[in-house]
Amino acid sequence: MSRGFAVNSSRQLVQHVLEQYIDSKHEINLITRDDEIIVNSDEGRIEQVLNNLVGNAVKYSPAGKPIEVRVERDKHEVTIAVRDEGVGISEEQQRHIFERFYRVHNDANAAIEGLGLGLYIAHEIVVRHGGRMWLESKPGKGSAFYFSLPLSM
Repeated sequence: MSRGFAVNSSRQLVQHVLEQYIDSKHEINLITRDDEIIVNSDEGRIEQVLNNLVGNAVKYSPAGKPIEVRVERDKHEVTIAVRDEGVGISEEQQRHIFERFYRVHNDANAAIEGLGLGLYIAHEIVVRHGGRMWLESKPGKGSAFYFSLPLSM
């Protein structure tokens, strides 16, 4: 295991993060077919990525709207998706979403505080783990943020 990463179960890590949001005003659903998906990762850093994505979904979605967290794997990687029914992000703003200090500005999130560092840091963590991060979003429909990490050999 290069880079000093530990072997971690993706499902356990996701469940641990989701427990922190039990008291939110959202129904958060975990969808996965696999009990054990093992990746070489720095557990604390991947937890930071998940907290950022789930926390953003909670912040930018109206109370009562569901949030879906999906864990899937193929032969080479695990992909984790966090999908919400929040305000969504325009195509132009999506191009900048992982830039340092970038914040989406619109009427729906004007009162929500932030520095524009969370997604930048999350993206950097995923890339340094040999993974990738991307999103799909439509204004008024919500967003889905994805990241993938290589499976352990």
